Amino acid sequence: MSTPTAPSATTLAQRYGSKRRKLSRKRKLWLIAVAAVLVLLFISWLTFGKGPTAENKLLGYQVTDATQTVIEFQVNKPATATAQCAVQALDNGYAVVGWKVVTIPPNADQTANTSQRVELRTDALAVTATVDSCWIAKTD
Repeated sequence: MSTPTAPSATTLAQRYGSKRRKLSRKRKLWLIAVAAVLVLLFISWLTFGKGPTAENKLLGYQVTDATQTVIEFQVNKPATATAQCAVQALDNGYAVVGWKVVTIPPNADQTANTSQRVELRTDALAVTATVDSCWIAKTD
């Protein structure tokens, strides 16, 4: 009986490909530097790239009947900016039964806070109303 022989390095290289070369020290440093710059750019964008914001505070709501809910809220935004807010009415299963986007124009008196009262048409009886989100509208 013959004993098996170890395959030669050239046979293995032909079958599986040659061994991978390790990254040089210089190439590793370049990759680390590029990754660090990308991380810094991302953090800067998260911190400074958002621009002005519009914040909201729910003041109250009143369910008038199965077809209407009134919601009152306050928006804090730059006085010269136009904001938009999405308001919604929800039923007891938290399904949206009324939804509307409200546009809030720049404030004539140069104050940052604006109170809003919105009548919202609903498809069914709502049990709550909320301000889903507010944002600064892009103007051209």
